[in-house]
Amino acid sequence: MRTAFEQVEAVAFAKSNDHYLLFHRSGVGQIELAEGRPEVAEVLLINGQALAKRVRDLHSSLIVEGLLAVARVRLEKVDEVAATAEALVMQAEATPMINFGSWYGFAAVAEALVGVFAARGPGKDGEHRARAKRAVTLLFQFSKLYPVAVPLASLFSGQYAMLCGRSDRALKRLQIGIHAAGAADMKYDLARLYAALGNMPSLELHVRAEHRRQSGIWMERCGLAVLPPLPLTLTS
Repeated sequence: MRTAFEQVEAVAFAKSNDHYLLFHRSGVGQIELAEGRPEVAEVLLINGQALAKRVRDLHSSLIVEGLLAVARVRLEKVDEVAATAEALVMQAEATPMINFGSWYGFAAVAEALVGVFAARGPGKDGEHRARAKRAVTLLFQFSKLYPVAVPLASLFSGQYAMLCGRSDRALKRLQIGIHAAGAADMKYDLARLYAALGNMPSLELHVRAEHRRQSGIWMERCGLAVLPPLPLTLTS
């Protein structure tokens, strides 16, 4: 996959094509996040942010902004993300759900804002919780149109439910996600979903251990040595 994006970058420079270059920045940024290098992803996505302003494509912009927010949450720049969270969720709300390729943009916004909720609590007036709910709801709506988004919609709605103290609902969401990801052979999503189950305190220890073992199996099949943190693991 990385090689394919390198070819895209070469074409982008050869043709002075900002659209191709933006596709490269968001794509490789996503790979760097998956492989546990948010600091590298942040640099790429900041460049992508500038490109998106020139290209003026709503869907590409949402993907870049969402992924950049995820990178910053993982780099513990949570307050930076919180400061722009309302603009981010409003951008997602203003992006038409007419392009299945933008599913990771909606997913990234949900992940970032659930991460803010996890790290900073509900907020003085409940704003962190409310924005996380709006982002998760958008992703869930998107998944109704494009089933490719069901695993991540289930993952982040499950994480949100856990933060709200609704462990039964969280378990149901995560199980739905595992079924959907398994049916579509989405290995990376399976690794993250099993990791989320492995961190559920409401489950018995041996059950959690088995879920963590399953997560490790799917990580290995993805070629990953480390799985990036989930929003719930950011809880202060």
